[in-house]
Amino acid sequence: MKFNRTCVFAVLSFAALILIGSGYSAAQQIERQAIAVPLVIDPQDEEVQDAKAKQDEEKKKDDEKKDEEKKKEGEKEEQLPMIETDSTASEKPGEREIRLQLWDGSIVTGDFGLDAIHIDTKFGTLEVPVAHIVYLRSGLNNMPEMNQRIDELVKQLGDKEFQIRENAHRQLQAMGLLIRNHLKTFSDAGSPERKNHLQAISDELDQMTEESADQNSDGNNVSLDLEDSITTNEFTIVGKIKETKFSVTTKYGLLDVELKDIKRGDRNWNVGGTALRKTLEIKSTAFFQREPVSTRIRIKPGDQIAIRASGNINWASWGNINSSPDGIPSQGQWNGINCGTLVARIGKSGEVVKIGSKGQFVAKTTGELFLGIAMQDNIASQDGYQWNGTYSAKVTVEPEKK
Repeated sequence: MKFNRTCVFAVLSFAALILIGSGYSAAQQIERQAIAVPLVIDPQDEEVQDAKAKQDEEKKKDDEKKDEEKKKEGEKEEQLPMIETDSTASEKPGEREIRLQLWDGSIVTGDFGLDAIHIDTKFGTLEVPVAHIVYLRSGLNNMPEMNQRIDELVKQLGDKEFQIRENAHRQLQAMGLLIRNHLKTFSDAGSPERKNHLQAISDELDQMTEESADQNSDGNNVSLDLEDSITTNEFTIVGKIKETKFSVTTKYGLLDVELKDIKRGDRNWNVGGTALRKTLEIKSTAFFQREPVSTRIRIKPGDQIAIRASGNINWASWGNINSSPDGIPSQGQWNGINCGTLVARIGKSGEVVKIGSKGQFVAKTTGELFLGIAMQDNIASQDGYQWNGTYSAKVTVEPEKK
């Protein structure tokens, strides 16, 4: 507690004047009165001290709570298993062995029953040994009903009725990446509505292509064309496959499969190891100087890391600036990378790699993969700044192909 010094001084001064002639010195009299006079407490000072004590107690409790939460989060993270890519190649398929994915979702694997497939092209008929095939795709020309349905829906995009146009748009969009290339062959036929819808659907499918991990790994979502196609390690052949039915010998017996029922075929399932995929949330304070996000993926030299990111962070202390994973060009840099940018690092002290909204690199060292946000050292170490939001990162790690 604090005393009202003005009040005490006035009392002591008055007492000194009265007692100065009583045989005591002024100093003696003041000393005696200082002991005898009651001290006056300022109630405002007492309230301030109580409020400060209460505030200190609340801060202590908040700090203890945060420490406990960090401890639990760390324990939870440690419980997650560390995973790594497997680059061990399995036994290669036989020279006539193939895997077929059918339109009904079933998968058939076995001896194709042929040594080669024949395909008519504008340069003549080519014979392609099954042993050289990587991918085989049946074109839309083999599915007249589906092809006709696409034609009808495209025409409806220019209908005078709003609801018909919207329904056609949704159905074409739902067909997904498989019709992406074919849809670009249609004209607007002089209809502004059809033109706008075709452009909108095309943009949506292009975005789906960008976000599709399968597009980059196994070709499962590659768009179909009207014609058939066969991909080898050297080139892709487009035309009309002459064989319309195949007798596949599976471990369950002989199965006849028609070309029109095949969505895709491949001989690429045993050439490499298994890819790893994870989606993670990167909080606005996940700086490498603080707590970067552990992917719990152990990287090995030669692993190919591809990351796509989205999301938004609001940097309130910087005038409510918003940023994507590509960062902010006007708020300084860390290791040559704009603040706010999504970055990656192998190990806790490895070289940082700029990722942004999209990035990929080949690992040169072994270690755990971390993700974080670039931020200047003097800012990352302070708690007074305010920022909110998260980035979402889709991580794909492909093992080195041997």
